[in-house]
Amino acid sequence: MIFSWVACSRSWTRSYSPVRWPLLNTSTRSQMPSSSGISEEQIGYVSLSALYLQAKAAGAVCRIRKKQVLGYSDLGIYRLLFGVKDRRILEQFMESVLGALIQYDARNHTDYLDVLRRYLLTECSIQQTAEQMQVHRNTINYKLRQIREILQTDLNQEARVKIYLAYLIRDML
Repeated sequence: MIFSWVACSRSWTRSYSPVRWPLLNTSTRSQMPSSSGISEEQIGYVSLSALYLQAKAAGAVCRIRKKQVLGYSDLGIYRLLFGVKDRRILEQFMESVLGALIQYDARNHTDYLDVLRRYLLTECSIQQTAEQMQVHRNTINYKLRQIREILQTDLNQEARVKIYLAYLIRDML
């Protein structure tokens, strides 16, 4: 018998009501709750606990991405992040990369964390970041200089990858 697990949630909370679900087709998916993560399919009962964890991870990313249904195979880099069993490792990484900026924003009531994220999501386009935030591009340039100082980085490619990964971890924790 082939099994797949589905972790379902009607709200955007972290609670799950797991359901064992045989092979899912498109008509079945339309009847599922507002947020559902679907595991990979496996034969037999041996790997049911692993399938449940896959479905739970897919459900969490489903909420992060604001999607209705998401399969474990569609998680991308989140598969790697959810594979880390010790959450403290992820927390420590996120804190080491973004901690100074998070604290600065909280102390000074700035939006540097949001500016940096939008900057990364627009593929480092100052113009698009400025348009999205509805400010002048010089404002974005100034804020990025401040961010570089706070994080003590020049925002090279390696630094941007680390920062983006830290944002993904922050979303999932």
